[in-house]
Formats: sequence, C-alpha cells, structure tokens
Amino acid sequence: MRYVYDFYGWYAGPCSDNEQRSTETAPANISQATTPGQLRANWTGYEWLDLPYQLPPQPAIDRAALTADIDRRADALRLAIVGDPVRVEEYRLARDEAAAYIAVNYTGTVPPTVQAWATAKSWAAKRAADDIAATAQAWESALYAIRSIRLIGKEAVRSAATDTAAQAAYDTALAQLAAIGG
Repeated sequence: MRYVYDFYGWYAGPCSDNEQRSTETAPANISQATTPGQLRANWTGYEWLDLPYQLPPQPAIDRAALTADIDRRADALRLAIVGDPVRVEEYRLARDEAAAYIAVNYTGTVPPTVQAWATAKSWAAKRAADDIAATAQAWESALYAIRSIRLIGKEAVRSAATDTAAQAAYDTALAQLAAIGG
C-alpha cells in the first residue's frame, strides 16, 4: 500500500501504486484535517512529520487574464448589440443620412438608407429617419458605456492594491456589462 500527499506535503490518504506523489512509508497520523493548527502528517521527502496544518497559499490572481476577459466580454456584448462589424458601416451610413435629412427638416430627396427603411416598415420617410436616429443614439450610448466600463474596469484590475481588490474590480466590471445586456 502507498500513501499520497498533496502539493504541500500534507497526507491525503492511501492510494494506488502508480500515484506520483506517494510513498510506501505509512504515516502514524492519518488525519486529513483542514483546520489550521491541527496536527497532520506532512511528508518531508524522507519521513512523515506531525506538523500543525497550514492552509495552502492562495494563488495570485492573473490580472492579465482578468483584463483580457473584460475585453473579451465587452467585445461579445458590442457584437450582440450592433451585430456584424461590417454592417456597422451600413448603420453609420444610415445614421449619417438620417441626420442630414432631419437637419434639413425632412425636405428634399429622401436618402437611400432612409427610404429603404421607410419602405421596409411601410412608414413615412420622417418616421423612418427618426427611428434610425433614435436607434443609432441608443447604440452609441451603449457603445460609450461599454467602452467606459471596459477601460475603467481594466485599469482598476491592473492598479488594485491587492488581489482581493483586483477580483472585486473585475466582478464589478462584469456586473456592469451584464446590466447593459451581457
């Protein structure tokens, strides 16, 4: 029979013969307590010693991974809101044409993008232009908010004084993105 130990040497129970971190030497103390200070067998590489149990150190938060995830989630949310990045050019053209048509008080030739929307919805050109402008404003507001959350969140993660604060900044950014629609 063999006895396995964890990455920090603490006894973790009996094991099969092919376990890498194991020994044939049996510990006198087979406690697997996880309460700090309680005696537990610890493998030194040569023998088991009964030592007061210590919690393993918490791994450092990978701040670069957190900031990359904020970018990824913001990108996904942007894509969900405005769709295909190539189509964004079409939306900009429609926004610009609608704004120009509105600026001349809905007079003159109806721009092609406004006319296409009016025809598709069976609306008057004025209603189509106003709808295009309102939709563009909503998208732009969402894009401004996503950009702000993304940049502020990433910097908060990078500059946090502790890993706990970095995690909290990351969680806040994700919650703010989710509130927009992600």
